[in-house]
Amino acid sequence: MEKKVLICDSSSSIGDMLSDGLLRRGVLSLRCHNSKDAIRSAFTKSSPQTAILIIYAPDESWYSFVAELKALSPSTHIVTGVFSGLRSVHVRFILSGASRSFGIPFNIKHFFTELLGLISHSGSRISHTESFLRDSGFPSELKGFRYLAAAVDICTDNTALLSGGITELYRIIAEKFRTDARAVERSVRNLTDITKKSGVLEQFTRDRTAASPSNKELICIACDISISYLRSMSS
Repeated sequence: MEKKVLICDSSSSIGDMLSDGLLRRGVLSLRCHNSKDAIRSAFTKSSPQTAILIIYAPDESWYSFVAELKALSPSTHIVTGVFSGLRSVHVRFILSGASRSFGIPFNIKHFFTELLGLISHSGSRISHTESFLRDSGFPSELKGFRYLAAAVDICTDNTALLSGGITELYRIIAEKFRTDARAVERSVRNLTDITKKSGVLEQFTRDRTAASPSNKELICIACDISISYLRSMSS
């Protein structure tokens, strides 16, 4: 086992629960107090792969602090556990640099599933788009989920890729994930089929398109919704 996780909480009710839960799942953790000075010092000394910050009273100083920590250690996955049920608070933490943000009390099973996924994640931190799509009900275990999230991120920066066909977009995504364009197209189409059967797709598109949208239509809708969502939740 390897020490990969820094738990920024010294309490017995939360810190011990997280540490014990990780240990039972084969992951050792480091602990520190949840004061900003203690966390900053622990980041400097250990450069953790994943850090869990327990935040009892979220305010502007904590949003800024998360951004500071992300700048200090860009490769660290920051997870915020916040005593707040407001979605806008959690989105603010994600926009500040957190990979995931959870309300306290935790849904323990969901929390550890998400946390272990972060620990094993081999790429860069989970994007805002991935968090948004997952919160919208899209199954993150499918390859099409990663390809759709990548498509949204790429097209948000370069809308011209959606002005005609999307062959070039498939090629870019395929290059990013070291696969081929046909596999990208099939995987996104499979994601559409599965989310249609589950009812997620209908709820997500909300009469914006046909019952079975093309890949291009789904990507366009996801771009529009994700941008509007993040803007409204961070305002």
